[in-house]
Amino acid sequence: MIGVVIIFISIIVFICLYVNYKNKEQERQEEERKKSENAYQEKCRREQEIKNRIEREMKIKDVRRLCDGYGIREAIIQEILTRKIPYNEVLYRIDTIEDFIEKHPNEFILYGDYILYSGEELKRKLDDTLIKNKSEDKRDEKMKIVKAKTNAEFLNKEFGTNYTAWMKCGWAFSDDCIVWMVPFDDKVNCGWLNTIEDENTVVERFVGKESEKLDTHKILIGSYRIVVKKERDKGIYKILGLYKYDKQSMLEPSLKEIRRWKKISDYTDAKSVLEEILKTKVVVKVKKEEIQEIKSEDKPNIDLTGVNVGTIVLHKIFGEGKIVDIVKTIGEKHIRVVFQNEERKFVFPHCFLNGYLMLK
Repeated sequence: MIGVVIIFISIIVFICLYVNYKNKEQERQEEERKKSENAYQEKCRREQEIKNRIEREMKIKDVRRLCDGYGIREAIIQEILTRKIPYNEVLYRIDTIEDFIEKHPNEFILYGDYILYSGEELKRKLDDTLIKNKSEDKRDEKMKIVKAKTNAEFLNKEFGTNYTAWMKCGWAFSDDCIVWMVPFDDKVNCGWLNTIEDENTVVERFVGKESEKLDTHKILIGSYRIVVKKERDKGIYKILGLYKYDKQSMLEPSLKEIRRWKKISDYTDAKSVLEEILKTKVVVKVKKEEIQEIKSEDKPNIDLTGVNVGTIVLHKIFGEGKIVDIVKTIGEKHIRVVFQNEERKFVFPHCFLNGYLMLK
């Protein structure tokens, strides 16, 4: 009998505790709902207050705001709200940009990224944009354009590789040259800002914090770059040409680091790039590091007469690879070998005589 009473009391206590918990949960949810509603109302109130202040400012100063037919007025207000631009920086209202330039050459206007321009300054800016676009059109006529959606697809189409995985912006074309694929969209990536300074110069600047620096380009060190401008929205890769590192590049305290690359030739195909690099004696570095004089009595007896494109070779570090190209120059011959994860260039026959490569 006592056990039944204890069980009954326990059930009643559990029910009371559960009811109390549910009541508190409902109160908490109601409180959160009210807070959310109040926050939304406060946001609306602040937005309306800013709009009212803008309107008052416009009426007091007889301010006109630029309008090009695409709802710029509301867009500017939204920019002020989201980017916290001071409301008194909102200026003129005019039907068209050209109308403003004609009627207000010495007045100022907030345009583009909300930078103040006078009418004449704005006209110069628009003229410069037209000149720049024409210059880019002429440059496009000279460059090779490849349709591709990814770095891997571009490399496969242009350089005969067979990549399927994600590829970085830098790919080793030879020991002293990389293919550099970047958008040049004026956006900072991992602290780096890449720009086309002029028709023959590209620049990479480090503008971020030292702690966030991710110098992916320097992993592949070289004096030459095949510079490629990728436009993913259009699905095209524009090969700007072959560029060489400018030794006049300098450290700038305001920019932390800057590197310039000067164009030395247009791009037609991979072979012409190799010939151009060899012509400018890029292989001097390779000679100093890899080519050692071997006494005639110490030279290994290796039959290299069968070495050709398609020959399988072995490397101590990179493993098995296949010769994909043989380039002949005055007094020298170079071979390009594709291994599992990368491609390398060697001086022939020194690479076999010195033991860098072995025939399988």
